[in-house]
Amino acid sequence: GKGKSPIRAFVVFGWWLLGFLSFWYPGLSIPRRQQAVPWHALMGITIFLLTICTAETRMAEKFIFQRLVREREAYLVNFLGLTELLFGAAVAFCVTH
Repeated sequence: GKGKSPIRAFVVFGWWLLGFLSFWYPGLSIPRRQQAVPWHALMGITIFLLTICTAETRMAEKFIFQRLVREREAYLVNFLGLTELLFGAAVAFCVTH
């Protein structure tokens, strides 16, 4: 709803500000920076995977509401959906290993 947008913006900006200060502030100690790296990576991969889910949902929604029933269109949507999913899985694997 409308009430959640400012909260989301505040959280995203707060996370960005925390990352900016922890990695660019010259007085912050190396151990503190090293503590923040796993959390930074976790939040980054979470945001990335959520965008993949959003793209998958949007594609399925478009497929359903436009009543794309022809075989070629169905194959194209399925192929693109699987490609996006595999791409997201490959990126998540590369980041975590």
